[in-house]
Amino acid sequence: MHVTRQFWAVVALATAFAAGGVALARPVLVVGAAMIGAWLIARQYAFARALGETMAALSIDQTLARDRVVAERPTPLAFRATLTQQTPLGIALEPGIPVGASVEGESELTLGPDERVSERVVDISWPIAGTFEFDPATISARDPLGLFEETLMGGATPTVTVEPRGPRNVHVGKGGERIRRAFGEHESDPLESGMDPEEIREYMPGDAARIIDWKSTARMGYPHVREFESETDRKTVLLMDHRSSMGDGPEDETKLDYARHVALSLAEQVQGSTDPLGFYAVDGEGVTERLPPRNSTGHYAAVRSRIHDLAVTPGDAPVRTDRDQWSTARTRELANLDESSPFSTRLRPYGGSMTMNETQAVEDDPLAAAVRTHIRRLGSGTWTIILTDDTHRAEVREAALLARHQGRRVLVMLTPTVMFESDELADLSAAYEGYSEFEAFRRSLDRLDRVSALEIAPSDRLAAVRSSGRQARRAVA
Repeated sequence: MHVTRQFWAVVALATAFAAGGVALARPVLVVGAAMIGAWLIARQYAFARALGETMAALSIDQTLARDRVVAERPTPLAFRATLTQQTPLGIALEPGIPVGASVEGESELTLGPDERVSERVVDISWPIAGTFEFDPATISARDPLGLFEETLMGGATPTVTVEPRGPRNVHVGKGGERIRRAFGEHESDPLESGMDPEEIREYMPGDAARIIDWKSTARMGYPHVREFESETDRKTVLLMDHRSSMGDGPEDETKLDYARHVALSLAEQVQGSTDPLGFYAVDGEGVTERLPPRNSTGHYAAVRSRIHDLAVTPGDAPVRTDRDQWSTARTRELANLDESSPFSTRLRPYGGSMTMNETQAVEDDPLAAAVRTHIRRLGSGTWTIILTDDTHRAEVREAALLARHQGRRVLVMLTPTVMFESDELADLSAAYEGYSEFEAFRRSLDRLDRVSALEIAPSDRLAAVRSSGRQARRAVA
């Protein structure tokens, strides 16, 4: 319990009465001072009793609209105080806002002598992610005459989890269908990632044709195969694109935000398996991040930090050709064939759709260059995951073809541009046509040997576009 200035003013008056009574030999003034002192004691007792009754009758609610919120986005807090009986005291209450949170507007509640209920809704936001617990509300009680006051704490203390800004309805799948199993699982095929070459031996009846080593066969004149031995760890490499096209979409829900969400999930899965994890990022100029595969705790944390900090690089070069029906590696091989051979005559028309200048441009693409310069140098037991969009289609295809050498597995995770363009989504029929073109490209990648391709998209937008497409087909039928 604290005394106020009014209390000290009354004490000063009583002291003056007592001093005057002694100095002037007037007992009545001394009696007056004693009565003032007794009155102060009575008021103090009455305040303490009223405070106890008030606290017993008071209930305080601090209720958030959601227990999981997004950083920097306002969240309503319902702050309510209720009395089961009237109180002679003046009551003021402040919510127990956690340190680091900010409140928009006035948050204090007041309860006068004749009031039973007071409530207010305020918006609260957090600049950073994390888990925060509210403090009890602060209750300030004041004597009706302003002589005494007390501050107490009370009420519920809810907990809120603040998530980083970014996408929340992430779809990962094929053709609009969400995948049913973890896309980071170890594969069981003996020639997939997790196998290292052990030795070359002669072909035996019953050996699979796909394990024949053709170079050794040509050199030795008899079919030979390459055997593999198991590794306990599988190297996983994340290759992320953060060129300007990855900035398409609403704030905090861009292509890069969706790719980042999936990349962080993949990194968590790899850490759970204690497999080596590598991370590379590219923009229009080339490789911007390079963390070769390792499996230490500090390395996993470094990878997650780099993924979190990755931002779109503006001002990239304009989009190049999307003519991706023939790989540049095959185009070069055809260019070097003997023009007089029947084999060359039969195949050359299929490779003529891309000029050598276009071939060179695709080969110089940052994704393909990163694979050729860094990822291809890693061991054969490497699983490469490319996270990009469908803007540079020929380049994405070339990077996947380069990454799958030596029997490696490749996973390409694509963000469809049409799902991040607001103008396109305003016309759902046009958006469905754009998505159909994207899906044709994704399927073309998915049909490649040892290459899988998945889509990353906002599930609500994807559902709306696919629903529009189904309605259009029914109308035509």
